[in-house]
Amino acid sequence: VTSAERPITETEGKLLDYIREWGKKVVIVLNKVDLFNEDEESINKVKDFVAENAGRILGMKPPVFAVAGRLALQSKLAKGGPNSAELW
Repeated sequence: VTSAERPITETEGKLLDYIREWGKKVVIVLNKVDLFNEDEESINKVKDFVAENAGRILGMKPPVFAVAGRLALQSKLAKGGPNSAELW
């Protein structure tokens, strides 16, 4: 899990290097994409940045999934209201 605010920090890069050495498969979750206010172009740029940099370390581009915890919370708080399905 990496943050959209500061994706692929130095520490995360080192962890990815260890994972490469261990030969493990990787899936990356990009958290806090709701900071981009649903601007799909910006979200895709950050996802591409993460995939490219992680790929350079790992030797292959891992899948990157964008999530927004704030939208899930809003959906939970709506408790079945008219916007809950849209938010989730």
